This record gives sequence, C-alpha cells and structure tokens, in this order.
Amino acid sequence: MAGVPFREPGWAELFLPLQTIEVQHIQIEEPKKLLGPGVPLYAADRPIAALSYIHSMFRMPVLNILTPFLKVHSWDSVTGRLELEVEAGSSTAMKCISIQSHILSLLAANPQWLLPHTKTKQELLENFQEIISGQILTIYLHGSNPEQKQTGRVWVWREDGWQKGASSTSFKRGQQIRVALRFQGVCFLQTAAKKMRYRIQHQTISVFHKSLL
Repeated sequence: MAGVPFREPGWAELFLPLQTIEVQHIQIEEPKKLLGPGVPLYAADRPIAALSYIHSMFRMPVLNILTPFLKVHSWDSVTGRLELEVEAGSSTAMKCISIQSHILSLLAANPQWLLPHTKTKQELLENFQEIISGQILTIYLHGSNPEQKQTGRVWVWREDGWQKGASSTSFKRGQQIRVALRFQGVCFLQTAAKKMRYRIQHQTISVFHKSLL
C-alpha cells in the first residue's frame, strides 16, 4: 500500500496500488441517505451504497486506489473533468473494467435496492455512468471552477513540491500523472422520469506529476 501525505503533520492515508487490488475483496453496503449538518439539500435525496475493501490482513472502510502513471487526454477546469488514456488490453484497463464489473455484480446481487427496470446486470449497465469507456478513464476533481481559478481540495505534486487545488493549466494533454482516488460508494440518482441512474461516487485526493528527469 502507498501513503499519501498531507501538510498537516502526523497525517497520512493509505491507498492500494491499482494492480494489487483483488476485486473479490470489494464489498458494498445497503444504500443510505446522507444526513447531518453540511450535507447539501440535493445530496439528501441521493442514497449512497458505501464501498469498502475487506481483506484477511486489513480492512479499509472506503476503497482507496492509487493508479499507475497514465497520460492526460483532456482536462476541463470548469467542470473538474479529467480524462486519462488507458491502453486497450493493458493490465490497467483490465483491472479498471474488472472493478467496474464487480461493482455492477454487487448491485445486481441486491435487487431489493433497485427499481424494477434495473434489476439485471445488463439493465444496470445501461443506466450506469461508467468510469472507464473504451480507452478513457474519466475522473473528477472535487468542486467546479467557473472563474478559471483553483478547482477543489486536491493536492497536486510537482518537482517543486505540493500545491493545493488545480487551475486551467494544471494538466496538459500527454502529461503523465498518477492519481490517488477515494471511491466512497455507488450513488443512486433518480431522474424526473422516475428512472434510476447509478454512478461511482469518488473524490480525487492527490495527483502526482511524473518527474521529467
């Protein structure tokens, strides 16, 4: 496991390298609504089925993943959308697909959580926001950036040290970066047409730029 340091002294968070993850240890809990102070009103109606990683040697209450170095495909600081290139057929692509497929299987194994028209795995896939499609892995940096200034609370590492937040120039096509992701769970989003959409709720914690040396 790899540690992601923070500037506050004495704190670190452990992340599993993507290539070491064994998907059978990913578990899911019954979806629950977010309650309490600080929860936005729109989020209160979006139940989340929490994801965890339960191994015989350790337990992680959330699924923390550290990717290998991947090339930046595109970056939109207004929406916080970061697209990364994943070589087709590579071990990275296969592991991402395997994780996504396993999470869909966990949902399909609990039809009591789902609306009638999304009980099979195929129906789930049709209403699931994929994190990997083709050769593109799509992640988001927390918070939007309408003024083209800083985006979110992500920590970005370059050769000159850590920086908090990302700007419109933080990531350029072709750059190689490694990303620490926290997968909190699967978010249930009911549409105006009373259909259910599903997406993996995640937060980008840190981004590491590959050294040019």
